[in-house]
Amino acid sequence: MIRFFKWLLNLLFSRRHTASVLPTAEPINATYEIEPPVAEDVIKAVEVDAPTEVVEAQDVKVPFCSFEVNLLHETKTSTLSELRHRGKFVCYLLEDGYNFPKVNGKTRIGAGIWECVKQTNGNFFNSYKQQFQHKFVILIKCMGFDGVLFHAGNTVEDTRGCPLAGLDYKLNPKTNSYEIVGGSSKAAYKLLYSAFDSEFKNGKVYIKFNRVKIV
Repeated sequence: MIRFFKWLLNLLFSRRHTASVLPTAEPINATYEIEPPVAEDVIKAVEVDAPTEVVEAQDVKVPFCSFEVNLLHETKTSTLSELRHRGKFVCYLLEDGYNFPKVNGKTRIGAGIWECVKQTNGNFFNSYKQQFQHKFVILIKCMGFDGVLFHAGNTVEDTRGCPLAGLDYKLNPKTNSYEIVGGSSKAAYKLLYSAFDSEFKNGKVYIKFNRVKIV
């Protein structure tokens, strides 16, 4: 009888000991479907505590453009646009085509906002002063170009990167270039000059060239 009680006590003790140990044991080569909570907390803490660089946006002042040039048509060798003054149509403009890299004397000026200033010297100034009694010609201060002036003309052969004014235009099928209809360029230039003359009285004058066709 004594041996039976000893055997029973040993059996109960061994089961109790096993039950208290097995649940806390970590299985070897255990895998997780998600990261352990401790590791996840560490990652979040790093993300929160990591220093963040703050870049303040700098104000870029865009000048008011009283003149705007909008693309209408273009070919490989010519560009046809319209000039507007404070939203009102002034005239058409004929320019050379787009070329990259730039071909001197055969490339239109780039898209962007450019300042226009009075120029009181040079051949065009002397000619228009005599013909129209104009006090200046209009120079476009465009990056990468020098001496870009508005003036009269009929075809891209009459310009070396300068915009030509006109009241009407046509496409020459032989050259596949747009042209200003003869007899309308000087009249258009006078309208252009008058618009700029009135605007110069208000201070600096800026013009915006859009090279994307507006549908």
